Amino acid sequence: MTSSIREPKTARKARVTSKAALGRYLAAGLGATGLATAESEAGIVNLTISALGTPAQNMSAVNAVAPGAQTTIFNIVPTSVTGGVTNSILVANNNTNGQRGLSPLGDIEFLTGGVYTSPTNLADGTLVGATAPPGSTWTPSGNPNSWFAYDVDKSPSFGPGSFMGFRVKRNSPSGYNYGYFGVTWDDATNDFQILSGAYESTPNTPIAVPEPATMALTGIAALALGAGAIRRSRKARKAVAEGTLAEAV
Repeated sequence: MTSSIREPKTARKARVTSKAALGRYLAAGLGATGLATAESEAGIVNLTISALGTPAQNMSAVNAVAPGAQTTIFNIVPTSVTGGVTNSILVANNNTNGQRGLSPLGDIEFLTGGVYTSPTNLADGTLVGATAPPGSTWTPSGNPNSWFAYDVDKSPSFGPGSFMGFRVKRNSPSGYNYGYFGVTWDDATNDFQILSGAYESTPNTPIAVPEPATMALTGIAALALGAGAIRRSRKARKAVAEGTLAEAV
């Protein structure tokens, strides 16, 4: 008689759980690196810094533009997402006013502090949404407190893994699409760089900046962190849908 050895129930459960977890980590990690299909997180859209806006411009180099120059980037979030509302930012590298960094123009706002050179450096995992973090506010065009430098004034350095939050006005339904840029700024060398960016295409829904704030993670740790970011974002969207997170429109 042939006997069979039955796998203990606890071991079988652990094996199935591990396999499922690995699948989730792989999907999440590939999504974080832009390699997964849109189904892994349909609401979050990664920005391509080397082809940003419409028409596409390459903003990936240190200081983004040539010394003494500036450029306007139109429609960071496509008008097909915003319901026809246009949006734009100004990127400058020591132009006539000594401006360096990013500033909001039409129908886009940045999270900033109370002085002219005070972009908000968002902490890991911060939700970018209607409620501004303590000491910060949503600053529209005409009050550009988002410069890293303006004349002799400077913001403190933004090290690798720093993030600036933005929101873009939208139409039908009214309100905003929220997003962030991953940036660096060195107040000693006056150099900045735009490293990454993303926005939430679902109207009036917060987006979480990556946690921990590093783009250099590899292996299973990065995959697991990708899963965490997806869970946080989905939880935030669910809260909005259930009316537990108030959104100003």
